[in-house]
Amino acid sequence: MFELMPNRFRFTRDMYYRMAEAGILRETDRVELIRGEILQMSPIGPSHSSVVQALILFFGRRLPDGIEFRVQDPIVLGDESEPEPDIAVVRARPDGYRTSHPMPADVLLIVEVAGSSFDFDMNTKAELYASAGLSEYWVLDVARLRAHVHREPREGRYQQITVHQPPDRLSILNVPGVVLPLDAVLR
Repeated sequence: MFELMPNRFRFTRDMYYRMAEAGILRETDRVELIRGEILQMSPIGPSHSSVVQALILFFGRRLPDGIEFRVQDPIVLGDESEPEPDIAVVRARPDGYRTSHPMPADVLLIVEVAGSSFDFDMNTKAELYASAGLSEYWVLDVARLRAHVHREPREGRYQQITVHQPPDRLSILNVPGVVLPLDAVLR
């Protein structure tokens, strides 16, 4: 006998947006489109919020002209994925991304702040970002006060993953001269 497994329905970005326009998804819903699935994200706790705020202050003061950062805004990773990372450091565009969200060629660094989402961020999101060819991805682990730096994406995996903790300092590969002291964000 054959046992049939139920098929999952896969959503496209277009369907995802039409669901929002129809009111099925509200602006206040904490969801992301990941590989064709609409996933509910964890609530944001105080330590997560504190680290994101520290990153906002840091990047707001140190990024050079032509580079900006986005906070919990979408990036386009194909027709079935539109994650909303905590921080995306991107190339600035004259239109300020009014006509489309950043795409892989625009992204210089992705930062996810992980509490209860640590396993998801280290596995699913790392594979998603590596598959899209994003050159650098950091996971800031608020529970263990560590940063997991992912680099060298190849075949859906990051080939280099290093772990850092305060007082280490992190340099952004594609933004020379910008160095993040972990003490400034993982207090």
